[in-house]
Amino acid sequence: MISTDSSVQARATRLLLGLRRAPDPYEVYDRLRELGAVLPVPALRTVVLCGYDVCRHALRSPDFRVPDPAWRDLHTPGWRRHPSAEQYAASLLNTNAPGHQALRSRSAALVSRPVIAALRSTVRELADDCAGRLASVVSREGVADAVEHLVLPLPARVLCALLDLPDEDAAYLAELTLRNQMVGELFPTETDFESADRALADFQSYLRALRRRIHPGGAPPAWSRVTPAECGLLLQAGFSTTFALLGTAMRELLKDGGALAATLLARPELIPDAVETWLRHCPPSAMVSRIPSRDTVLAGVPVAAQTHLLVLIAAATRDPAAVGTLSFGHGPKYCLGAHLARLEAVAFVRAVLPYAVTWRLAGPPPPTAGYVMPQLRSLHVTARRATAPPGPAPDRRESDSSR
Repeated sequence: MISTDSSVQARATRLLLGLRRAPDPYEVYDRLRELGAVLPVPALRTVVLCGYDVCRHALRSPDFRVPDPAWRDLHTPGWRRHPSAEQYAASLLNTNAPGHQALRSRSAALVSRPVIAALRSTVRELADDCAGRLASVVSREGVADAVEHLVLPLPARVLCALLDLPDEDAAYLAELTLRNQMVGELFPTETDFESADRALADFQSYLRALRRRIHPGGAPPAWSRVTPAECGLLLQAGFSTTFALLGTAMRELLKDGGALAATLLARPELIPDAVETWLRHCPPSAMVSRIPSRDTVLAGVPVAAQTHLLVLIAAATRDPAAVGTLSFGHGPKYCLGAHLARLEAVAFVRAVLPYAVTWRLAGPPPPTAGYVMPQLRSLHVTARRATAPPGPAPDRRESDSSR
């Protein structure tokens, strides 16, 4: 279905504006896709892409660029008033060719497949440690927040290990990252920008202090081989999407009486397939922006050059016509850390399964926070029955490979 009818545009506008209050943003994305594959929304100065085919085309084709600072200067007056907005707009996420490849190459060296392969055992150890800590709290107190003790610290600690940052700083860096990511939301408030500005300043101060502690004759830590802005982006991109994915995994494992957890514990070879299902149905990065460099037609709808396009990945991957996932993007801006996120998710599931089969949700899952990156900020679990805590998670290395 494709429509440019004014009533459809009005409904699309209401749905987008209501995202911040929606208990489940994925339902909103489905409703938008039902309105049409391509939805002009003049009231918000954007065209929304919802269908799988048009979203994939916009992500893959070189005719579609990202809204870089030059585009923003022309189309979004006053956007430079916040340092966090300037840094976000100048980052790899919002850089076009030819500068894009140089920035991408530096970051790619830190998350190359050989680097991630060498990190594999560390990821497993961190997953086992975080799962064990959560289990200890559940055993001691009867109920615990899985996000606080497992879902949040695991990706933060993995990023610290990857970038040679102190493990004890993981929680602090996660908190700064969560505040800074708000500039990438669809409708950030002035409060969001101010909080992100303070987080950016705090992160820059943190790196300056850390740099003074580098031993003159020692090997340079990984974080020092990129600029502070690039280091911040690696933390944000590497943490925020994985944090969202792990929250989905934890919720799905424990809902419906833990049936899925029991199945995966008995058949660990199915864990990677479960991760792919979660990526498709609850993609951790729900939308991105693109700008057509020339006039074009998308699914029968004319779109002028330089128009802002909102590419709803979450609508596209849930499209019945989808033949693959776009959860990590597609084309030249495909996520550099996709293989690390999959590795972490598989290690997370493997580590938590022996405990999860004895747990249940302590109440209904809360609404997600955010809609560009829908994340669970809390998820309380409790013991299903009084039992001794399980022993260490079994070593299921055959299920610990990423795709």
